[in-house]
Amino acid sequence: NQGWYPRGGERAAFGQQSIEAGYTAEACSTAYEITGKTRYLDLARAAIEWFVGRNRFGTRLYDLATGACTDGLDQHGMSMNQGAESVICCLLGLLAVSRQHEKELESAALATVGASAAATVAAGSIDVIKAK
Repeated sequence: NQGWYPRGGERAAFGQQSIEAGYTAEACSTAYEITGKTRYLDLARAAIEWFVGRNRFGTRLYDLATGACTDGLDQHGMSMNQGAESVICCLLGLLAVSRQHEKELESAALATVGASAAATVAAGSIDVIKAK
């Protein structure tokens, strides 16, 4: 670990830990849910992408085939440790982001169905039954 970030000082590039990326994904996903600002969803996705190779070394820390996740990156490369805490944080972050993705897909599907139904009614293809 290269130490803490002192205000106005130089930011340390390492250590990068899986628990930090997982918690960042969860926090940003929650911020998106509360505010609706897509910036937070983008940040949540970026945190998850860190696990699958979008990091300084281009290294996959999460192995989809085995479910293992390494503990992070340091200046020498990927940690060989694979603690349960890292796996749990990775999976919780992934779950938070996938939940938001499912909501987006559901909203898009409803919008498509709604637009299609409105167009069908407007075209007169369906007789609309009026309530008495």
